[in-house]
Formats: sequence, C-alpha cells, structure tokens
Amino acid sequence: MARDDLRSLARLYGVQTVYWGIDGKRHDAADEALLGTLRALGAELAEPEDAPRAARCRRQELWRTVLEPVTVAWQGEKAAATLRLPADKAEGAYRLRLELEDGQVRQSEGRLRDLAALRRRTVERAGYVRKALPLPEALPAGYHRLELAAGDAAFRSLVIAAPERAHAAPENRAWGLFLPLYALRTDRSWAAGDLSDLGTLMDWTARHGGQVVATLPLLGHLWEIGADRSPYYPATRLFFDELYLDVTKVTGFERCREARELLDSPAGRAALRRMRAARLVDYRAQAELKGKVLAALAAAFFASGADRGELERFASDNGDAVQYARFRAVCVRRGKGWPTWPQRLREGDLRTVDYDEADFRRFLFAQWQLGRQLGELSERARRAGVRWYLDLPLGCDPGGFDGWRWPEAFAEGMSVGSPPDDFQPGGQDWGFAPLHPRRLRDSGYAYFIRALRCQLARAGMLRIDHVMGICRLYWIARGAPAGSGLYVRYPMDELAAILCLESHRHEAVIVGEDLGTVPDAVRRCLRKRRIMGMYVLPFELRPQPLEEKPDEQAKAQDAAKAESAEAPPPRQPPPPPLREPPEDVAVSLNTHDLPTFAAFWSGADVDAQASRLDDEQADEQDDEQCRRRRALRAALLQAVADDAGEAPDGDDARAVLAACLRLLARSPGRLLLVNLEDLWLERRQQNRPGCDDRSNWRRKARHSLEELDGLAGVAGILADVAELRRAARR
Repeated sequence: MARDDLRSLARLYGVQTVYWGIDGKRHDAADEALLGTLRALGAELAEPEDAPRAARCRRQELWRTVLEPVTVAWQGEKAAATLRLPADKAEGAYRLRLELEDGQVRQSEGRLRDLAALRRRTVERAGYVRKALPLPEALPAGYHRLELAAGDAAFRSLVIAAPERAHAAPENRAWGLFLPLYALRTDRSWAAGDLSDLGTLMDWTARHGGQVVATLPLLGHLWEIGADRSPYYPATRLFFDELYLDVTKVTGFERCREARELLDSPAGRAALRRMRAARLVDYRAQAELKGKVLAALAAAFFASGADRGELERFASDNGDAVQYARFRAVCVRRGKGWPTWPQRLREGDLRTVDYDEADFRRFLFAQWQLGRQLGELSERARRAGVRWYLDLPLGCDPGGFDGWRWPEAFAEGMSVGSPPDDFQPGGQDWGFAPLHPRRLRDSGYAYFIRALRCQLARAGMLRIDHVMGICRLYWIARGAPAGSGLYVRYPMDELAAILCLESHRHEAVIVGEDLGTVPDAVRRCLRKRRIMGMYVLPFELRPQPLEEKPDEQAKAQDAAKAESAEAPPPRQPPPPPLREPPEDVAVSLNTHDLPTFAAFWSGADVDAQASRLDDEQADEQDDEQCRRRRALRAALLQAVADDAGEAPDGDDARAVLAACLRLLARSPGRLLLVNLEDLWLERRQQNRPGCDDRSNWRRKARHSLEELDGLAGVAGILADVAELRRAARR
C-alpha cells in the first residue's frame, strides 16, 4: 500500500512513475528516486509510509489554490482563468481587475454563481467546485496582471496573452551555414573566432546566396576559475562571453597605449602566435590575454573622465549586469565558485570589500562592450540579409552566476540527463540542475523569460536545446546513477505561450531540437504553434535488411520449393528509403553532436566508437554496426537515386555529399543548414558525447574562411544549393 500511495503522491506533483525507453521496454521508478524527486519538489516526507499524509496535504494545497499563478490566453481563442472555490463560497460577488502590460486597466464584476461549473470534488470532507472565469476578449499580446477580489480575499495571476503561433520568417526555403564560433578561423583570429570573424562569415554566406548563419551558444563562462569549456554548460544564460569580444574594436582601443602594447610587445606577439598555431583552442590563454587588454581599456575609460552615460544606461537597462560584474570579481578574488564561499556571499550579500574595484569595472565594461558589438553584428546581419541562428542551452553550471543569483529557480540536489539508450547504456547525467516547475510558475517565469530575451535580442532564429523540456525532463538525484532517474512534467502550454510571445516581439523564428525520444504531445505542440522541428537525414533513413549471399545448396533448395509451391501472394512494396521532411523543420545532414558526413559515409565514427570498448565487445558491436551502416548507405543511395534519377558513385564521398545536399535543398523543409566542415569532408566531429575527448569543444576548423573559395568543390556545391533553394521557393 505504501508503494501505491507513493506513486499516487508522485502523480500529484507531476512526476511520472513509469516511462517507456527507446528499447520499447517499461521502466518503473524506484522508491528511492521518487522520494528524492518529491522532496526536491517540496513534498514533506521522509519514508514511503509518509506518502498518504503528504498526498492529503498536496490535494488540499491544489484545491485551495483559488487562482493559478499563471493563465494562458491564446489570441483568437476564448480565454478563461480557472477558479477553485470552496463550495460554500462559490456564490457571492466578485470583482475582476486586469492591468495590461502598458498600464491600461480593464475591470468587470459579477457573481460567482453565474460562472460555469467545470467540476465538483470533495477533498478531506470539504466540498470544492472548479469554475471558469472568462477573461476580456481581444487582449493585446503581453504579460498582464489579473486580480480577483471575492469576499474579503484577493487572488492574483499572471496572464500570458500570446499569438496562436510563433513568428515565421518571411523568407521560405532558406538555407545557411553552421560552424561553432570557437572553431571559425580567419587570418586575424586568435585562439578562437570572435564577433568580427562571425561578421565576416555572415558576409561570406550572403555572397554565396545563404540567408542564415548558425553557431553554438556564446554564453558566459568563469574562465578565471577553470570553467568547463562546453557551450552547453555555461556559468550563465543571461550574459554573453567576453572571450568573443574583438578587443581592437572596443571603445578607446586606439587611444590606449597600454592595451596596444600588450598585443604589440614581444610577449604579446608570441602568445598570439602560439594560440594561432595550436590545433586546439586554448580558452584560458585567450581569456587571460583578453582579460589583460580589457583591464587596461576599462582603467583608461574610467580614468579619462569620459561621458559614462551610455554605460550607465546599459547597467540600468540590464538589471543583473552590475551583480554579474560583482560576482565575477569575487570569483577572481576567491579563485573558487560560489558554493565554497562564506555564507554571506553565498546568500547574495556582496560588498565592495569582497572584490577589487578594478576587476568589477573590467567585467562591467566588458559586458557593455559586448552589448555594443552584438548590436553591431545584428545590424550587419540585417544589412547582409542574413539571420543569425543562436542556441539556448537547456541548463547551466550550478556553480555559476544563475544558480547564485536565482537559486529559487532551480531544484536543489537534482540533475538533468537522459535515460539509457543504445548509445549510452547507462544513461547520461548532464550535471546541471533542472528548473523547478512550481517555483518557476510562482515567479511568473521571470528567469526563463530573461534567458530567452538575452538571445532573442540578437538572434533572428533561436534553437531551443532539448525542446522536450517544455513537456518533461529526466531528473536524477545528484550522485545517483544516471539510469536511476525519472521524468518530471512541466507546464507545456505556458512555456509554449512564452516562446510564441517572445518570438513575435523579437521577430525571431523558434526551432525546437526534438531529436531522440520525443513525446507525441511535444510534436503536436510544435506543429500547432509553428515552432520548427529538426530533420537530420541519417535518422530518417529506412534501411532494408541486407540479405546474405546464399550458397549453392540454398539456391537449389529455394528453386525446388518454388517449383512445387503454389503461386506466392503478391509482395508488398517496401517503404520509401527516406521519410520526406515535413515543411516546418530545419533539415541537415548532422549536428555538432553527430559524426560529420565524411565520418558517417566512411564508417570512421563506428571505428571510433569500437575503440572505446574491450576486444570482445568491440568485435560483436563492430559487426552489428558495420551491417547497419551498410544498410544505411544503401538506403541513402536509393533515396538519392529516387530524388535525382540516378545514384552517385558510392566510392566518391564528395559526389554523395553533393547529391545529399541537393536532395535536402529540393525538400519542403523551411530551412537547410549546411555544416561548413562537411564541404571539405572533415571526419572529426566537434563533440563526441559520452567520451572524455580533450578535443571536444576545442577543435579549430581545418581551413580558414579565406581558404574556402579555393577548395575544390565548395563553391560549386553552394551554388547548387542556392539555386535549388530559389527554385523550391518558386
């Protein structure tokens, strides 16, 4: 009984007690996992036997919540707030006051008894009724404040009035290029590419007819204390990384002798030569040198008596910018992340004695300059007719700024990951804390909206990493095996409404990364709300089983059977070798986490995976993987032949690549993304998930941008893609 009660309690908190894995098998949540997750969500229980009492408390809590903290009003649909009222208080008068985002106020009044009753329920011997409170029609898009006064009590809710569908780009059948900014090389790059290099790539893409340039997240890291280099594990989702500043374009650089000498000195020139010559990005070296240059520039700016009005306006418009600069300055002083700080500092009380003023000024100055350069880059993209496609990671380092500044937004003691699958039999633990669904709602999604706006203020397109997170996330107790996790649900309608509203406000297209095991409800939501999904060609192949070549005896036996048997039933035609892309998707050959096209076609990724196993496992898996890869290659060649009328020579990887890109260019997918590294048949991928590879997130592109037009086949492939996309638009 205790076990059943625990599962009933879990459902009251939106915790799934069962999920079906990618292997089709049922996975039941263990009691220990349920207990830890429920405690993190606010349930008061120590043992499974406490579940009945906790469930009673939870039911009472839910039914005593008269007005939900958040209400969605989709434009074009009749909207209503849900009321839960004690049965003996569901008759009297009420007053409704709705303060719109622009300050206008709409008011109405009525009697509760006249509202439509949706459900009646007895909870702990007390009667309740759920009613629908109609909201004013034709609400403008925005975040509005609803207040309901009934009797001597008042209740409040945030009303998200959102367009029915996300913003759609005016250009259809667009195409563009993808490359991580850290990997981008030009003749002027340091260790990693910077924002000026990115602008050069935008211009180069536009010259070749492209409309989109896609990068990985560019968010802030704590390089001063040895940050994780993964773009998907930043210290913050609210600020960009000064690592990508072009310091030669920072305010005052030409007048600052100290800053110029840092780069022109023998030591500075030697450091630049080492960074440029290295095969892998040296983040610490670049961050250290740029930090010294920015320190000199900030000191000169504050000492010059120059007008600080623009900087002060930036700090005022970006409320957390000053706190972020202080936080970073304390990190420099203490040399460690905030979880190790004294209690006063951990709780957010930072004073001038806790950090060096010069460090504080440097970080604030750097964020101001990032704002300027990002704005100039966005304008450069607009002039070139290019949309900048940015990426919002699912989470961030719990020891970073966001966990310190917004601790209430995260679930303590929990981590996000994914359940076991064929690639990672033990599951994955990504190391960052999940957002707390209830506290997120109670705050009016303040943190989530800020994180979105940080990106959308610059991006013409935004990819939402692991978009399944708007529906559910796989939670793991900190320190527990990844395979022991379970799924926790999120308010999908509310999160989708915020995505739609913010996309229209910033005229940005939203792309949801929906690869892997995705609940049907998520894909239905994406389609309904015009949030683009993703279509990665190798995942969409339908390989036919490869028939082993029969020996002579088997042939004779088959012939004898054929002569004696009656006419066989007609054979059903096999399914097409490739599922055609729907319209509302971004199509591509791979992603940063997948093998490049050349590695996929040659099987180099299979060899790399086998090298991580022992001999017996490697032999067994290698045979199976090689068989599957042969089937995928055959399906791909057949799909290309069906599309173009003929198949390329399978031994000519470049010809197959060109044929695949032509196939995708002719497809109805709204966006085609071409991995720049595929154009020279790069075999090394940027990230190998689950592999502690020192080159992950560090590998520079083999060729500089200036070299690309001279590479065999590059210009021709891009010209074909551009023409086919134009034809598809027509």
